[in-house]
Amino acid sequence: MTKEKIGEATENFPDPAGIAFKGKYYAFSTASGIGVVPFATADTPQGTYKLRGNALPHTPEWSKATDFWAPDVVVWGDQALLAFSAPSKENGKRRIGIATTKSATAKFEARDYPFIISDTEGGVIDPAFFKDHNTGRYYLLYKNDGNDIKIPSHLWMIEIDSNAELIGSNPKKLLTDLSIPNPPHNGTERVVSTIENPELAVAPDGTYVLFFSAGNYGTSHYFTGYATSKNLYGPYQYVAPLLTTHSTGGIVVGPGGLDIFGGTHVMLHGWVNGIGYHRGGHRALYTGQLSWKNGHHPYIENLKLNQ
Repeated sequence: MTKEKIGEATENFPDPAGIAFKGKYYAFSTASGIGVVPFATADTPQGTYKLRGNALPHTPEWSKATDFWAPDVVVWGDQALLAFSAPSKENGKRRIGIATTKSATAKFEARDYPFIISDTEGGVIDPAFFKDHNTGRYYLLYKNDGNDIKIPSHLWMIEIDSNAELIGSNPKKLLTDLSIPNPPHNGTERVVSTIENPELAVAPDGTYVLFFSAGNYGTSHYFTGYATSKNLYGPYQYVAPLLTTHSTGGIVVGPGGLDIFGGTHVMLHGWVNGIGYHRGGHRALYTGQLSWKNGHHPYIENLKLNQ
């Protein structure tokens, strides 16, 4: 594992989330030695992103104090919202929490209750905010961590308001890992072992495009795929891989954790200096540009390692 330092470029920065705020760019990641929600800043969307500290200095009472995963951040109205996944003190299952601040430049304060709980489905991880500009309504996407207890993993969505309070009570299932085949260059398994890291966008022709990561994150077979639907709640049909180790020519190894920010910019992670933490590797931050062809087919250009 790397030993990162404040003021230097990010090294280990998995599951990144980016925002643009008042002419500056912010990135947040899964926990590291910097804190439970490390954050970095840059003057341009492509970086270089330099570490600034821990965005969540005080963890909520319901959670264990370490091992926070895959945050997402948005600025809606006069506040910034942070969603994260953390293990509960009650039983260790992961739950989604919410933290807020009046400025993206300030530290977040966590609410004292978990926001989404689904212990019988393996827990919940990988929250992602989404505002449907067609309707002005707000949503949160997430994954049930089914692979942790050997059941299927699904990507879910539930309606919220602009303060990240629940409106809906019944989440909608958007996609399941049982429906996603492995790409031809990703081994011999018929379907992927899991799907995670949902990210929803609206293509130029109005199609809803659901991005996700798939497979074992600790391997080079981890990849980013996408599914599409003409309706917000689906059904979503898997289309194709978007980024694989093979399709990037090895520029990004195990590309996953895709996040869209500033409209057309993306962040993701990939392995460097070895594949797997046990081999001395770490998941580094990459940036790129999101473009579209034929109305709703995404592609990523200008992939760049943050350094």
